[in-house]
Amino acid sequence: MNYRNISELTLKGNFIKKVGYKPYLSNLISLLATVLLVATMNKLAIILGTFLLTLNMASFVFIKDYPTMAIYDDGVLIYNVKNTNQGYFLPFENIIRWTAKKDSNKVDCIYFQLENAEIYVPTFQSGKALRTLNKYIEKKEINYLEGKTIGRLFDFQNNSKKK
Repeated sequence: MNYRNISELTLKGNFIKKVGYKPYLSNLISLLATVLLVATMNKLAIILGTFLLTLNMASFVFIKDYPTMAIYDDGVLIYNVKNTNQGYFLPFENIIRWTAKKDSNKVDCIYFQLENAEIYVPTFQSGKALRTLNKYIEKKEINYLEGKTIGRLFDFQNNSKKK
């Protein structure tokens, strides 16, 4: 993949959403759980809450946030991890199939399969990317192609189970 300066790229489509790396939602949920544990005023709950708060603050401070991808209505801009001023624009028509899965290091990634390459984009916000990409290229998602999601097990027009 040849990254180019983002200012040199011609992005024609409308910007939809930017996906970053840092897990803001899990940090917020952990923080709320910590507050609820400490509010019980139980000694064991306060100790557990303090431990969770320490982990939460460590992830908030030490995990660097940077943009991993920007989703447009005609493609995906994938940022260079080492230099976020560089990127690669991937049009939707070049994507054969895609999904969210873990890589060999057990990090959540958005996986794109192209005709002659595979691209992994690591992010803790894979759910955000998955929901947005499903609006634009749902029929190329691996689960859609294999019929594995619950909503696709039924043909709602005929109200009968698909084979």
